[in-house]
Amino acid sequence: MQSCGVFVSPEIIGIKSVKVRDFTINVITADLVAEVFNPNNHQVTAKTADIDVLVGGTKVGKLLIEEAVTIQPQARADCKFKIVVPTHEALKVG
Repeated sequence: MQSCGVFVSPEIIGIKSVKVRDFTINVITADLVAEVFNPNNHQVTAKTADIDVLVGGTKVGKLLIEEAVTIQPQARADCKFKIVVPTHEALKVG
């Protein structure tokens, strides 16, 4: 059970889709739709995100929110993210 005044970070439940937007010599960008759960008893609006992208336990990039998203209390919502991975980081993963 959760206390009224304690904020709990929303949790990514699963990935619904990933679509590569751009793949250049310098960077790979993709659009990702994830299902996110808000465990709090009040709505949450996410305007920014600080989420690392890991491949095989190695950090290769970041997830960014391009548009703010509001998730109702104790609810799930589809959230759109942009994945940014520098190509040199992606090549380190073996």
